[in-house]
Amino acid sequence: MDSLSRYYRYKGSLTTPTCDEVVTWTVFEEQIPISRPQLNAFADTLYFKNTGATPLKMSSNFRPPQPLNSRKVFASRDATISAGSSLDTSLLLLFALACLAGWFSGPS
Repeated sequence: MDSLSRYYRYKGSLTTPTCDEVVTWTVFEEQIPISRPQLNAFADTLYFKNTGATPLKMSSNFRPPQPLNSRKVFASRDATISAGSSLDTSLLLLFALACLAGWFSGPS
């Protein structure tokens, strides 16, 4: 899979409260297809802690794109944009959201 070497990375935050900035997001240029059973197996592992003792199943864990502030977006060496280039974050975040939407609403 040559497409795995073409990606973008940026430091960001969790998508659920308290939205701590502790995540390094990686967005691939091309979609990586997975089967419905793979998606279900992955989704079954996603929980987050709430104020109660029982972890909650994670769903709809997205939010609107956030301001770039001082963050930079970096491209891998093989990415369409050269490595180390800053990208327009709004465009990249829209791409990331589209990928996530496709992942969670993939083929049935």
